[in-house]
Amino acid sequence: MILYLSSNENKDILDYIIEDKKLVVKKLIGEFDINKFVLHDMRNLSLCTQIVIDLRAVTDKEEELINALIAFKTIYDARVIILAECLKCGNELLKRLIDVGVYNIIISEDIENIHKEIEKCIMGEGMTYQDCLKLITKPIDIQDKVISNLKRENVKIAVAGVMHRIGTTTTAINLANYLASIGAKVCYVENNKSGHLKMLSKFYKELINKNNYLEYKGVKYYENNQNIESDNDFIIYDMGEITYKNTVAFSNDTVNILCAGIKPYELKMLYKISKLILDIDVQIVLSFVSNRDKNKTEKLLSELNNRYYYVKNSTDLFSCNCNEEVFNQLLREYIKIQ
Repeated sequence: MILYLSSNENKDILDYIIEDKKLVVKKLIGEFDINKFVLHDMRNLSLCTQIVIDLRAVTDKEEELINALIAFKTIYDARVIILAECLKCGNELLKRLIDVGVYNIIISEDIENIHKEIEKCIMGEGMTYQDCLKLITKPIDIQDKVISNLKRENVKIAVAGVMHRIGTTTTAINLANYLASIGAKVCYVENNKSGHLKMLSKFYKELINKNNYLEYKGVKYYENNQNIESDNDFIIYDMGEITYKNTVAFSNDTVNILCAGIKPYELKMLYKISKLILDIDVQIVLSFVSNRDKNKTEKLLSELNNRYYYVKNSTDLFSCNCNEEVFNQLLREYIKIQ
């Protein structure tokens, strides 16, 4: 059943698809406090597979609405569809809706396009993060960038760490989210035995299970040995800790990123690994580095003859803009700034 919370102005807007597709729709007309509705109207919500919310009918303030939708998505599996023809591209609320994983958003004003968008939202798998990029004039806090004409599809990026807990997975996932935010088709592959993806899928309800992969904010997440769809611009392999056995993942046909630090024991491992990959083009990213430590180790790092970059500490695993400048440099062959 589809539950439609409608204003009086838009009460008939779903009628055409009800008749055409023989859908069951429960229509409630009036004004709605979504925050209270989610908490107190369990009878209606527990039966619906999709909920369409007309923003003209919503009385919540912006913050209240966002919190209500987060709560709803935590409790229920129903798809959320927002009728927002009263908003323009670039509106801050649109950005916030997308940030919390609400992608089925309708903003067209003419009835023909509204019908097309409604059908796309309701039927099949609905809209994706990529579809939503048109709703924001710029990706959030990111300069205008485009993907260059690629020399080949499925550009492979290998991300490894010189040791455990050095920021490898965070770097790989942040990079994947950055690429998705500027319009690339990208997937992340857990090419190690950590089992992090299984834990993430239980903790982050926003990760959508799509048969053999998870998806969130336009990034597809694959466990090791799963079949990867071929239609990708970038495939990011999280190698975990690099060892003698898996150094073969680094090759001159791959963009190679080595995560390290500059504490004495981290530098020791960095030098050890560097000797194993002397003939391979590897870029080093250094995290958890203070300015004092930078000054101490510049000379030591220059002896490695590798490009190295300092990255900011990222507290958000799915951040798309924490280290965008470094990511632009790592992939300068494939990304250009307009």
